[in-house]
Amino acid sequence: MFDFKNIENSIANKHYLALLAFGKGSGKDTISAHVILYIVYLLLCAKDPTMFYPGLNENSPLDILNVAADASQARDVFFKILKSYVSKWVWLIERMSISAGGSVLSKALPANVIHPHWKKFYCNINSDNISFGPQITAVSKHSGDEAIEGRNTIACVLDELASFEAKAGQKLFDNLISSAITRCDGNMKILVISYLRYEGDLVQKLIRHMNHMMIIPQKIMNWMMLICYI
Repeated sequence: MFDFKNIENSIANKHYLALLAFGKGSGKDTISAHVILYIVYLLLCAKDPTMFYPGLNENSPLDILNVAADASQARDVFFKILKSYVSKWVWLIERMSISAGGSVLSKALPANVIHPHWKKFYCNINSDNISFGPQITAVSKHSGDEAIEGRNTIACVLDELASFEAKAGQKLFDNLISSAITRCDGNMKILVISYLRYEGDLVQKLIRHMNHMMIIPQKIMNWMMLICYI
C-alpha cells in the first residue's frame, strides 16, 4: 500500500515537500525548472554549499534529481526544458563558460573582470546531466534506475508521479524522505508534479494523506510553492 508513512514525523517542522497537481499544459515543468534553477543559484553563491546540509561533509557532491517513469520521459520532458533554460541563463553566462555536447555555447567574462569566486566554476550540459562546477550536478533518471540510491540528493522533481508503478514509486519516495532527514537535515526540496490519471493513483493518495495531516497552502508557501487541491 502506498501510504506515505514517513511524511508525518519528518515534515513536522520542515517545509520541503510540494505537490503541483495541475492538468496538461498548465506549466508544471516550467514552474519546477525555475524553482530548481533558484536552488542552483543559491548554492553557487554560497562559499560552501554544504553549509545548508549538516549531514554532509564539506566539498561533498550535491545532486539535484529529475525522476520520471521511463527513460524517454526523463530525458525529453522536464530535463529538456531545464537544459534550455540553463543554456540561455544570462546570470550564468556572465559568470562561467557553458558547453553542451562538447561545443562551447558561451565563454565567461575575462579573469580580470569576474569576481574570484566564479573562477572555479563551469557549466557542462549533457544528455542526462548538467554540471555546475565540480560539486553541483543536475541529473535525469527514471524510476527503475538503481543509480538513484546513494546520492547526496538535495532537491528532486518527481515528474508525473501518477504514472509511476506503485511499488517503485513508494520505494523512491521513502528513500527521498529518508535522505531528507539523514543527509539534509530536512533541507531537501521535493517537488511532485503530475496530472491525475485515475481514482486512487499515487498523487490522489498523497493529496488525501496531506489533507488528513491538515497541511495547508499557506504553510508550504514558506518556500514559494503550494499544494494544489483538485
